[in-house]
Order: sequence, then structure tokens, then C-alpha cells
Amino acid sequence: MLVVALVGCGEQAIEGIEYGAENTANNDFANNSPDPFGVNNTDNVDPPNNLGTPNNDDDSNNDDGLLECQSDEDCATSDGVCVEGFCQPPSEPGPCHEVDACREGNPATEYDWGVPASVVTSVVIETDPNLGADINGDGEPNNALGNLLTDLAALLGNMDLNAELADAISSGRLTLGAAWPSFAQQGLTESEQAWLHFLALEPDAQTPGTYSALPESFIPQTVTPRMRFEGAVRGQVFESRPSNFDLELPLDGVTLRLELAPAYLIGDLSTDEDGGISMSDGSMVGAVGLVSIFESFNAYLTSDSCACLGLEEPMIDVSRGFGPEACVMAPETAACGPEAEICTALVAGCAVAVPLVAAQADVDLDSDGRPDAISAMLRLEMAPALLSGLGRP
Repeated sequence: MLVVALVGCGEQAIEGIEYGAENTANNDFANNSPDPFGVNNTDNVDPPNNLGTPNNDDDSNNDDGLLECQSDEDCATSDGVCVEGFCQPPSEPGPCHEVDACREGNPATEYDWGVPASVVTSVVIETDPNLGADINGDGEPNNALGNLLTDLAALLGNMDLNAELADAISSGRLTLGAAWPSFAQQGLTESEQAWLHFLALEPDAQTPGTYSALPESFIPQTVTPRMRFEGAVRGQVFESRPSNFDLELPLDGVTLRLELAPAYLIGDLSTDEDGGISMSDGSMVGAVGLVSIFESFNAYLTSDSCACLGLEEPMIDVSRGFGPEACVMAPETAACGPEAEICTALVAGCAVAVPLVAAQADVDLDSDGRPDAISAMLRLEMAPALLSGLGRP
């Protein structure tokens, strides 16, 4: 019922990010977020949505209201292009519109499935608030999620997200893998530009250690994965530039979305005799939006796991605020048995849980001066794997 971020602790550290101090400050993430590799991310630019309103009384317009032109510069005021003497709206954006390093195509036939690969064998949410990383440059570690999980466990009782994560991975309900296209030619070598592609996988029942990737791993109509980390390999340590990490976790009858943006990833790499890649001491840091956390609560409360509540609409509406006023419903819990302990606890403790969660916010993602996200840290391990291609549609 939460959202994710990871970072390395102990011996290794992301350049420009400090570890280990006590976490106390609320911080402006958007303005102060460090760039470990000195690479500034380009801001997303919204597609043109104003083509201008032609003046039909102007002699420079044709009967369709299009402006006459001799070059694209004449169409600058309308964000259009000059075609056969008239300003035309730009063509419909393709699937790679505003996506860096994106390529259109069919991943089943055009993605290189022979690249070195890994499968994630462990994901652990770090619960110690003193073990984190300074993700916003204020000199203090940021891992408010650790505090939150401790507080929620005390309030809700039987809740252990790390146990749920371990079970989901061991049972195969959650199978996340990684492809390393930068190591396809020369193997694991030092590089200032290395790519990691996260892929949702399913195991090959006939060949242990071999997996196929699910189509939803890719941006539709492209060979570009949705989750990619660009970084560098120095001394067999992968250090990423900021990216996004978005994980769907099948949990007790409902799929919860763990979303971290931006995220930094670091980990020690090694290779086996077949060229597969292992990662040890892997970790990722970032922030989880408050809205995402409450969306996870609502998803759980309206799932089959909490069917005894009879909820068909969200119980929590944070558009009303992050206090008790956000609890807009009080469903009956008399029909709920011991197996729905968390469901009944959320209903009974909603007026306490909402401000409790909101109070842990320590990151300001939208730079409005108010914290709206919770810093987090995850640890992960990967083992070598082989990719067989694209799996079921």
C-alpha cells in the first residue's frame, strides 16, 4: 500500500549524495535535487496546444482560415509548419513524442533479446529512518518512509510490506528483470554511459533461468522500455542519473502501484560465465507522492480483500485536505472477520492515519513551498538471467 525508492548505504555512495545523518528537515526537492553526474535533465515540454485563431478578415488567410507563408518562421505564432504556402498544424505526434532516446518499432522482432540480463531476487523497503541518502542536497539523509511504516504498523496491526514483497517475488507474482544493452558487445566494462532497462518478466516453464518480457514493459509501438536508467559504470559499480521507477505489486488480491520519481539507483555488478549480470548491495532513493499513497489505500479498501466493507468508491478524498476531513465514508465493519484486520483498522483509524501519513512528507516535488511527498529507500539484489523474447500479449 505504498510507493518505492532505493539508495546504497555503507561502503558505496552516489556521488554528490551523502548518507547516514539524522533526517529532520522538510526540503524542496525540485529546486535542490542533486545531479550525481553533472547532467541536467531537460524539462518535459507540453505538446503545442495553441495553433492560433486566424483572422478571417486578413487577406493573408485562405478560405480555410490558414495563414499564408513562405517558410516555417512565418508560422511561428501559430506553432505550425509551412506546407505549400500555408501554415498547417503540426502533424499528430508519434509514440516517441517527447521521449528521449526512443525508437519506434516492434519489440518482438527488433529488440535485442541476446543482451546480458538479470532478474530481481529481492526488494526490501528500508525501515530505519537513519539509513538513507541526502537526495535534496541539504546535508541530511532522507528516508521518511521508514518512520511511516513503523507508525502504520503500530496503528494497523498485521502489516508487513517487506514480507509481502518477499512472498510476491518467491511465488512468481512479481517478476522484475533488467536488460543491459550497453554490455552486449564487450561485456561488463567501465563506461561513462551505460543503460539499464527494467522489464516485467514471466519465467519460461521449460528452461529455468530463462524469462520472456511482457509487452507492457515497452512504450506502445516502440522498442523503448518504459523504465530506463542511464548511468555510468566505474569499478563495476553502476551509478544512475535520475529516472522514474514504477512497480506494480500484486498484494493480497489487489495490485498496488509503487511509484518513485525521480529515482537514483546504485549497485555493485558482476557477471557469470554466460554473461548474465548480478547486482549486489543495490539501492534506489527518491520520493513517493502523498496522493499516490492514498490512492493505494483506496485501491486496497475497494479490493476483494476488503469486500466485507462493501465500498465501491474511495473512502479517502485528499482533495478535501490531509486531515480527518479526507475520510469521506465510514463503512460498517461488522461483516469483517480476522482476515480483514487491516481493512477494519483503516476504517477505524482513518482520521488518525491520514494526518499521520501527511506529517511524514519531507519532499516538495512541485516547488510550491509545501512538502507533498515522502522520501524513501529500497534495497535490491539481482541474479543472472537469460531473455528469450517477448511473452504473452
